[in-house]
Amino acid sequence: MLEFQNHLNFIGRWLKHHQPDSYAALEPGLSRSELDYFLEPFPFLLPAECYELYQWHDGMTPLDMGSDIYNGSPYQLFPGYTFNPIQEAIDLRSNIFESVENLLLYKMRHEEGIWIEHSGLLNCYFLPIFTLDLKEHICLLGTKETVERSYLFKFFSEGEIYFLYDSISSMMQTIAACYKVGAYYNFKYPDGDKEIRCDKNLAEEIRIQYNPNAALYS
Repeated sequence: MLEFQNHLNFIGRWLKHHQPDSYAALEPGLSRSELDYFLEPFPFLLPAECYELYQWHDGMTPLDMGSDIYNGSPYQLFPGYTFNPIQEAIDLRSNIFESVENLLLYKMRHEEGIWIEHSGLLNCYFLPIFTLDLKEHICLLGTKETVERSYLFKFFSEGEIYFLYDSISSMMQTIAACYKVGAYYNFKYPDGDKEIRCDKNLAEEIRIQYNPNAALYS
């Protein structure tokens, strides 16, 4: 897990230097007992590395934390995507559960392979831990038994779903590598505002390099 922590720390340092507002939006991490409290009602388990991720930081501050309507977050851990606090991830799961379930059922009926091989998918075990504009979510796959790692899949609200990363640690390795080589970079507007942008071709090469299994099904 030391390598995993090194990737997390590198991402944090990059944000602190290049995107200080997003860095400041990172919430303090949760204890194991706090995470157990949030996740206790779920009928599935999350991999050990998910706990380590949320012990690092409990996501990023949402835009309107006290609002009755969740409006997402302007802060980014990597291009376009915010890191959802555990409670926001749970709430989002409730909002998109039916859509994910319907799409997975369609794929299970019409496609072979990965969609019927994973009990986590079959039972709709997932948690959306990264979100883009409330329309695209990167979801961690839950399991029936305790495991060290698990796949992450991307769900697009307009009807698309596919595996994206082999695990959280390989995802963080991918993000860190993209920052290091400039596949993810800061773009500065004339008024001084900055946003994280992506060289899609280079970023995809890096994703495939570090996530060879998920890349087969994307």
